[in-house]
Formats: sequence, C-alpha cells, structure tokens
Amino acid sequence: MRFIIEAKNERGLGWSSGKVGVVFGAVLRSLSGWSEKTPAIDRLLEGYADKVGVYSGRVSVENGETPTFLNEIIKGLQEGQDIQQHAETYLSWAEKIGKSRIDSIVSKQYRRAYDRAAQVLGSLAETHIAMGNEKKALALLRRYYHEKYNRHSAFRREVKSVVAGSALLRGCGFL
Repeated sequence: MRFIIEAKNERGLGWSSGKVGVVFGAVLRSLSGWSEKTPAIDRLLEGYADKVGVYSGRVSVENGETPTFLNEIIKGLQEGQDIQQHAETYLSWAEKIGKSRIDSIVSKQYRRAYDRAAQVLGSLAETHIAMGNEKKALALLRRYYHEKYNRHSAFRREVKSVVAGSALLRGCGFL
C-alpha cells in the first residue's frame, strides 16, 4: 500500500487536510476482516474520505450513480494485496498514529475534536475485537477512559457515545 508509506511519518494532528485519516481508516477497515459490525471504523473512514477529493479515472458509472471516493477506496482495498500478510506492521502503525491523534487532541484540550479522538479510539478497539483480541481492545479503552483521561468528562462522554453506537464494542463489556 503506497499510501501507508506516504502517511508513515504523519503527525497526530492535521488529519483533516491530508490523506492520513483516509489511510488510517482504510488500514483498520482491512484489518477488521471486512466485518460488517464495525460502525466506528466505517464512520471514521467515511468522514475522512468525504474530505479528500480525488479523480478515480473511471469513466463508467455503476447503477447510474457516480462512484464515491469511499466506494472506490473499499473496492481498491478488496481487490488489492492481502493486508493480512503484514497485519502486525500495519496495526502497529495504526496504533502509533491513532494514539498520537488521541493524545494530541485530548491533552491539548481541543474540545471540538473530542468526538474525532473518541472515534479513533473506538475504531482501534473495534479492529482489535474483529481480529480476535478482545482483551487488547478492553485494555486500550480502559487506559484512555479510566486512567489517562479520566478527568476529561467531555472526552469520556464522546467515548461512551462511540461505544453505544457499536454492537461490537457494547458486547465486549467495557461499560
């Protein structure tokens, strides 16, 4: 995945103006095994994909509708190389950049972005659960919710909202 190489050294802030948010969401979507039970990942990917303009090179339209950038990304990922071969490398990158994003937003108290930080946290947790590692997902959620940012009630409220919106996260027994 060429975009992972390009996004490898991106910062935790500034995802809205670049492709790192799209790459982050696409990697998590691929690592989740294309589970249909990952609404946090889907919302995150869709949110960042909608902010990035791209010409796909396709001339035809499907079912009379112009393909969206999100649909193009998902189609490309499904047709591309098997990400599972390098799952540990991609997951390590996603965790590093995702945690950096959460920490950058919450520690600097960018309250308007707490929803995005919670979405990143929920997406990482969904990925761990979809990959069969519920314990790691719970540890990640607990670390940010109960330990690291336990005094940030607005962030905690956003995390609760993300967990409530995901059957996968609700089912893991976090809240």
